[in-house]
Amino acid sequence: MFFDISFNDFTTEKKYLELQNRFERNDIPPRDFEEDAFAEIVKEDFSIDYLFPAYPEKDYWTKIFFYKDFLNPKINELAKTSINKIRQKLNSDFQYDKEKSEIFIKKTLDDCYKTENAIKDTTFLNSKIKNNLSTQMKIVLEYLNNDYLKEFQFNDKFQFKLMERDLLVLLALLKNKRKLVNNNESLLGHLIERHFECYDETTQSFKKIQKAGKKLNDFKNNQKTIEKSVARLKTLLQDDSFYEL
Repeated sequence: MFFDISFNDFTTEKKYLELQNRFERNDIPPRDFEEDAFAEIVKEDFSIDYLFPAYPEKDYWTKIFFYKDFLNPKINELAKTSINKIRQKLNSDFQYDKEKSEIFIKKTLDDCYKTENAIKDTTFLNSKIKNNLSTQMKIVLEYLNNDYLKEFQFNDKFQFKLMERDLLVLLALLKNKRKLVNNNESLLGHLIERHFECYDETTQSFKKIQKAGKKLNDFKNNQKTIEKSVARLKTLLQDDSFYEL
């Protein structure tokens, strides 16, 4: 309907206001293209009269609301449309060049993390919109990390002889106490997955950590208990021999 939107449209008040005015310009009768309807963001739903040309066989008029009919459905398609654009770029520009593909993927990831932070810090978006945008962005980030970035080799692994949950709880506690400085939980989760390995006592070997960001978020939202891990960490950290170099 009308035009596509992007995550970038939600990063600043100016861009979001422009998005609302772009929608309003489809009103019938049309407003002068240089004239904006809104000087400030409209938080209540508003509508336009829209003319669907030849749909399916003749033109017809209908009233379309910005939030209910346009914005919310568009947000729910954001991950799909964003991933399709990334695929098209990779297939058309970097199909046979792995090095350039890697540079593009890493640059795209960096942009996504920055955009995710900007949207999270906004005050002009309501919680429903922010949560929906967060859900869609996580799909894009998982796609980039799992479908593409895993093709590139990351040999610099940090191996921790700790149970996976204990390691993640320790990192979550450090982050909560601001001793681990990382403002983007998605980025932290992906860095852990790429560069950290924990110890599996069953197989007596080190293993990769999967879905680290989700597990950290579960601890934060009290969806997973951490008492046993905290007890094990206290035992480790209270042992005097731990502090001998």
